[in-house]
Amino acid sequence: IAVRGVRVIRLSRENRIKQALAEYRRLRLGKGQFVSAVNPAADTNVSATVDLALFARAVRDVERSHRLTEAISASLDPRRLLELSYEQLLHDFSTAMRLLASFLELSAEPLLSHQTHASGAANAQGG
Repeated sequence: IAVRGVRVIRLSRENRIKQALAEYRRLRLGKGQFVSAVNPAADTNVSATVDLALFARAVRDVERSHRLTEAISASLDPRRLLELSYEQLLHDFSTAMRLLASFLELSAEPLLSHQTHASGAANAQGG
């Protein structure tokens, strides 16, 4: 894939089980983690039972997504691809933002000055 001037940022999770759990939750509740984080009381009526068929679908979806993005990434010019993990963003935000800024040929300072309270809290909790 060669499109002039295009850069690709691939953000993924290193822990695919956690990614599958997030996908399961999205499928089951029809929402992602950010909606729930804003309104945690919304999840109080959810049954503790796990729909194994739905979880298996979530695992398959995550694996299919990883295979697809790996194939696409392999076809790109490596100079046009930045791969970051969710865990990198949580555990070393400053380094991840510096990598991102360098890749986009931007100053890192504006990115570093916008670190949110939420990302700081996630760091304290270990993601």
